[in-house]
Amino acid sequence: MGRVSLAVIVPARNAEATIQRALQSVLTAVAEVAGAMLDLVVVDGQSTDRSRERAQAVPGVRILQQDSLGLAEAR
Repeated sequence: MGRVSLAVIVPARNAEATIQRALQSVLTAVAEVAGAMLDLVVVDGQSTDRSRERAQAVPGVRILQQDSLGLAEAR
C-alpha cells in the first residue's frame, strides 16, 4: 500500500484565539497515520485580527486569502 495523502482545509475568520490550537490538533491527528502526507490549508475569509499571522506560525501550513468573499465562501 502506498503513502496516504490527506488534504485538510480549515476555513477561518477572526480565529486568532483558536486557530493555532485547531491546526495543532490536525497535525497531531495526522501524525498518528504512519507515513501520511498532509496538505494543510487555511482559507482566511477576510480576518481583521491576527488569524493569518498565527496560522503562518504553524510549520507546514499554507494560507489562501479570500478577498471580499467572507467566511461563508471560504467554506
